[in-house]
Amino acid sequence: MNVFVRSGLAGLVISVAVTTATAEEPATTQATPDGKAPAVAPSQAAAAESKPTVVPAAISDGRCKARPLQHGVFRFTRYPAAWTAAQKTGRPILIFATSQQCPYCVKMIEGTYKQKHITQLVAGSFETVYVDRHAQPELVKKLNIKWYPTTIVVTPGNKVVAKIEGYVEPNAFTTRIHTSLASAAKKSKLAEAAKTERK
Repeated sequence: MNVFVRSGLAGLVISVAVTTATAEEPATTQATPDGKAPAVAPSQAAAAESKPTVVPAAISDGRCKARPLQHGVFRFTRYPAAWTAAQKTGRPILIFATSQQCPYCVKMIEGTYKQKHITQLVAGSFETVYVDRHAQPELVKKLNIKWYPTTIVVTPGNKVVAKIEGYVEPNAFTTRIHTSLASAAKKSKLAEAAKTERK
């Protein structure tokens, strides 16, 4: 079942799709509201807190420019900058929403995003955005993000094609990212065809 919510974002319109789990895509169970695990052993909590999850200084000018990748994957910390880059490259946007002191967010970065094949796939296929819920509460609210971590894939035309909630192990994440890329490509082609018809 899909529920669509339309909300404005920096003068843009985003359609947010919230998809419930199916038999083919089981719901991830390692996510909680505010990114806090219901029961974490003290040793796990200490390990999670020792790893940095703080967002660097925001991009203030919004222009696209080469910069070091955060965690080896994320190029931007503001959605408008990623959207501007997507307009130039035609690539979809991948948003990774995190929360401070979130052990599953750290696990997602360290155990999934930092896998070499995933890093290459994500960095090579998307304009990537790292969003800390405390630094960008308005964006988190507009995208209706309730669980941490959450990965969202958006077309260059601002249509959400995937919302992946919680920690996802590398093999399942790779499959879901490939599916998201295919969906984004299909939606972009349909949008282009509709635009051509109007001319």
